[in-house]
Amino acid sequence: MKKSNLRIGKSIITTLVLSTSMMSMTGVTFADQVTNDAPPSVTIQGETWYQVSTAAQLEYIDQNQSAYLNANIELMNDIYIGAYPWTPFGTFSTNYSGVFNGQNHFVSGITVNDPLIDFVGFFGVTSGTIENVNVIDNLRGGSIIGGLVGSQNGGKITNCSTDGSVSGAVNGPVYGGGDAVGGLVGTQYEGSITDSYSSESVYGSNTVGGLVGQQIKSSITNSYAVGLVTGSSPAGGLVGQQVNSSITNSYFDTTTTGQSLGVGTGSQSGVTAEIDTAMKTEATFSSWDFSKTWGIYSAFNQGYPYLLNDFNSKGAGGGVVGQMPEVPLAGVLPLLGLAGVGAFWLRRRQSVK
Repeated sequence: MKKSNLRIGKSIITTLVLSTSMMSMTGVTFADQVTNDAPPSVTIQGETWYQVSTAAQLEYIDQNQSAYLNANIELMNDIYIGAYPWTPFGTFSTNYSGVFNGQNHFVSGITVNDPLIDFVGFFGVTSGTIENVNVIDNLRGGSIIGGLVGSQNGGKITNCSTDGSVSGAVNGPVYGGGDAVGGLVGTQYEGSITDSYSSESVYGSNTVGGLVGQQIKSSITNSYAVGLVTGSSPAGGLVGQQVNSSITNSYFDTTTTGQSLGVGTGSQSGVTAEIDTAMKTEATFSSWDFSKTWGIYSAFNQGYPYLLNDFNSKGAGGGVVGQMPEVPLAGVLPLLGLAGVGAFWLRRRQSVK
């Protein structure tokens, strides 16, 4: 067990949990775990979950996509990819169809710079569930590009955000040489986006949107975009082009996006244009849940609405009084004792459907 990062004084139960994780892995042998960066797995309520704690483990999954395209994956820490190369996860022929639960963590330092490839994003093409993840990236590709997902081919995205690059710019650019470029999703087809937002600056030739480039037979609910949108018609502050789709209780910032229309081509129903000061006022979002899902605070997220769990995990010194921060199981076993393990895991798993 030299591969584990156990320190003297850790509970013996922690060692047993990690050992069980290794033995329960599917498609990854014990030898793999010892000799490379394959992430460990655990079985929770009959389902296998791969737990990613390091950039090397995330890179291992990315470089061995065929073994993980239908896997359930969860982040255990914030991860900075940095020098690791990134290949958008999932392709047009082999979508990512599992559940990716970021557990409100951030993945940053993601760079793709290849104008000859399509379906570019942290994920290339997905048909599963992406939830509770915040992505900071700098992307350049051909067409169908999104800060989170290049193409959402069914499935759902919830409680997710995209933001600036690691270069120091406030809003990281998402470049597109062609069609369907969005701050969160390039093309959305028969999928849903709920309680999500993008601060990405978005550049493309046409079909460009602050949140979604092209929306087809899909839904967007309780979401917003504030990044600069640059592109030829159709271009919109929230969505570039909409076909047989719906938008509900969603917003875009006319000041920062540079757009007067929420949807470049399609129905304007369900999307509201606001100036930046109004976008930083809770009363503007009267139908949103500011007790369980959203928060707003002038010193956090540039004053724009934020996902409440992100603030509880990262803001105000790492948490809010009375709220247990999200930390790895090994770190709380000595504090909780055996009786508290079940309750702790229940809290960690409550957002996973």
